Amino acid sequence: MTGDEQSLLNQRVVIVGGTSGMGMGAALAASRAGAEVIALGRRQPAKLAAEQSAHGSITFQSLDMTDDAAVEQVSETLGALDHLLITATPPSPGGTFLSQTLADAQPVLYGKLLGSWSCARHAAPKMRKGGSITFTTGGLVTKPRMGASMMMVAFAGLEALTRALALELGPIRVNTIRPGVIDSECGPACRKPSGRRFSRWCARASQQVAREKSTISARPHFS
Repeated sequence: MTGDEQSLLNQRVVIVGGTSGMGMGAALAASRAGAEVIALGRRQPAKLAAEQSAHGSITFQSLDMTDDAAVEQVSETLGALDHLLITATPPSPGGTFLSQTLADAQPVLYGKLLGSWSCARHAAPKMRKGGSITFTTGGLVTKPRMGASMMMVAFAGLEALTRALALELGPIRVNTIRPGVIDSECGPACRKPSGRRFSRWCARASQQVAREKSTISARPHFS
């Protein structure tokens, strides 16, 4: 265990989105800190089996967070937990406002906002004393960009939900992390000479976010 990771010994950490990207980084950090880690994600069973083989200390399971019945079933199966981290952001069609239909806009809200709501709703009653729920959003909340209006709405709504749940669910701690640009699973662009510096920066940023998420789960109090 490294010095910048607080102990999560004998604590159960559930990470929705923990099969890839920042969620995987957080899962590895929590595991190194002594936690029992369950990583949930949309990856196919074959890929999950490969991850299980590579990281035997972490339990990998398939979950579609947009399926409320599936989320409830997994929550019932897992039982008591200490910390819930939700990094998953289901894919959405995007597009500029005037090019969108209602069918284009709904998956973003049902996925990121209501999917996160579902995970927290079914996990909260099973939280042990000192437990925490941590959501993730993104810089779109403060720095909008073209073609991402509904994702910005979902992020802003999730941050508002965080503040409401912090009041309703206390003493369970509810927080949101808003990381900046992170290319956590390096694509082809990062393998080009022009992208290597960005790739190295992204790798350091991703590691820092994972450490911060592990630290948040371990903290006894928030101000």
